[in-house]
Amino acid sequence: MKHAGELASENLPAHTRNAFISDIRDRIGRFDFDNPPPLFALEMYGVLKIMAGTDDPYAEHKALYNRKALALYPRFKEMVSGSADPLDAALRIAVAGNIIDFGIHDANDIRIEETVQASLGAVFFHDDTKELKERLKSLNSVLYIADNAGEIVMDKLFIEQIGPGRVTCAVRSAPIINDATKLDAEQAGLDSICTVIASGSKASGTPLGLCSDEFRSIFASADVVIAKGQGNFETLAPTGRDVFHLMMVKCPVISRETGAPLGSFLAMKKG
Repeated sequence: MKHAGELASENLPAHTRNAFISDIRDRIGRFDFDNPPPLFALEMYGVLKIMAGTDDPYAEHKALYNRKALALYPRFKEMVSGSADPLDAALRIAVAGNIIDFGIHDANDIRIEETVQASLGAVFFHDDTKELKERLKSLNSVLYIADNAGEIVMDKLFIEQIGPGRVTCAVRSAPIINDATKLDAEQAGLDSICTVIASGSKASGTPLGLCSDEFRSIFASADVVIAKGQGNFETLAPTGRDVFHLMMVKCPVISRETGAPLGSFLAMKKG
């Protein structure tokens, strides 16, 4: 598995790759490690954008995975509709979508269908799905904080089961790695079924201090908050309110913090 810095540098011409790696090493030495890792990723991808001469180095790969996931969407929708518990099946497919993560995996080696099958049959290491599903039956407003492009197509399946009229889906305010933005939400058709907002965060997570007043207001008032992925987990704890985190465990840092083995699926409430 490649380090995120190595993956990022692959988007650069060979003659600037060493300069990028050198710059990132210097920044690591100055970074305050009391801060969550997504704040360093914000620095790293800021350097990448400048050196690559583009605001979205992963634009083509993101669009590709939106298309790949959309091609699989009808099959996944049949799985949901044919399930004895469609809400649970859609939740599990959404969790499996968290495999689409260019900060961890090579963009050419992401097995969506295999991961969906694994999630549908898995025992989640932390499993607060029963409470989440009970709360979703009766509560009126849901804030759904998305993570990655491609993944948001699977989130769409889950949001359809939740009831799209109750859902506000938050995406990143600027491209970083393969995190979903409003453009990705449009490509996935997510904006056609629910309200989509930009959180104000340009980091690969949702640090409330970097978010807009609009987002913070919705975050505070929503009856249920669902957050996808490791970056959101790292930046939204603690917040003073319950958040249901849906994700795969894909790195040792999250494995240590949650006690869950690498590759585990989680539906974990944290306040």
